[in-house]
Order: sequence, then structure tokens, then C-alpha cells
Amino acid sequence: MRKLFFILLTLMLSLSSISHAFGRKYSHMQIAPDSFIVTIQGTKSTTLDVALSGLMTRASEITLKNNCKYFIVTSNIDHTTISKGRFSEIKKIEMCITIKCFKEQPKEDLVAVDADFFLKNKASSNH
Repeated sequence: MRKLFFILLTLMLSLSSISHAFGRKYSHMQIAPDSFIVTIQGTKSTTLDVALSGLMTRASEITLKNNCKYFIVTSNIDHTTISKGRFSEIKKIEMCITIKCFKEQPKEDLVAVDADFFLKNKASSNH
């Protein structure tokens, strides 16, 4: 199963639709009717906060586009490269999450993100 995940991740990075903004690349791949792999690749000028915010924003957009309201993060991978030396410096950011979307809030004891709330709250905090 883990091998399949990495094969899908590799395919996603090379074949999926990628949007560019401010030196970051986002991509996603649908792996089940309600599940997606979402990836962000940043440059050394991309901060971890910006990368995480971008990843959650893209996950929220995908959730709403697929007529769902909530999503949970079922797995995550962080391939951030940090240079070693006198001062630590991020060389490259690459983060990947797998999300599962829901039309209604899941009843399980899971932390579900309300996609619409997240996007509206993010937009209002940017002003």
C-alpha cells in the first residue's frame, strides 16, 4: 500500500494540473471518489507557514469543488530540505497531504476542517 502511495505521488507530481503562484506549485490527484493527494512545492523563499496555509487552502478549494463541505487529513509527508551549517536555512519545501472529503461533518471523533469556513476566515485575516 505504501509503495502504491509513492507511485501515485510520483505520477501526481509529473502529470497533474499545476498552478503557479508566487513561486509555489500546487498539484492534486484524485485517488478515490472522496479522496485526494494535495501537494505544494515551494522555493527557498517560501516559509513553512505560507506552505501550510497554501496546502490547506488548496485542500479546501478541492473539497468545495467536489460538492463537499468538510475534509480530514488522513496522512501527510514533509520533504522540506534544510541546509546544515552555521545558520539553518530552508532550501526547498515540498509537503503532501491526503484528504478525505465529506458532505456532512463526520460523526467519528475526527478533526474535520470546514472548507468554506477556512477560506472565509483566511480571507478576512488577510485584510
